Amino acid sequence: MGSIKKRAKQIGKYSGTATFSAIINIFVRWLLSHVMDFHISVIIAYFVGAVINYILSALFVFHVEGSPHHFTWKSFWRFMMVSMVGFIATFIFSTLAHFILFKCFPNDSKNLIELAAHIIGLNVSFVCNYFGHSFFSFRKSKH
Repeated sequence: MGSIKKRAKQIGKYSGTATFSAIINIFVRWLLSHVMDFHISVIIAYFVGAVINYILSALFVFHVEGSPHHFTWKSFWRFMMVSMVGFIATFIFSTLAHFILFKCFPNDSKNLIELAAHIIGLNVSFVCNYFGHSFFSFRKSKH
């Protein structure tokens, strides 16, 4: 039972860090979309959010208790590999949602449709990212 409570607490913490990172991601995408294509802005914003998510996850979610070394290149690159899978899901579903929403609501605000499409894409990647980071990015080394 303790393991389930620990996992639930960790998922809650990850949800908080991922939500904060997603807000940064969305804000960066919104800023960039004023000067570049929606799809390119999604790509750049995702990686800005991923770096912020790594820092927050290493500090508050997946850190090894009692260890002063939360950040390692190994965990950073593993995190980025998992994030690539999440990025692919985000990009595919954001693009698909963008297309569908524009077809369904052609007279609605472009900014609102782009925001909704981006949020849909980010939500799709949440679960695979959590489990990937939990079991791969910050996996405890077996000595």
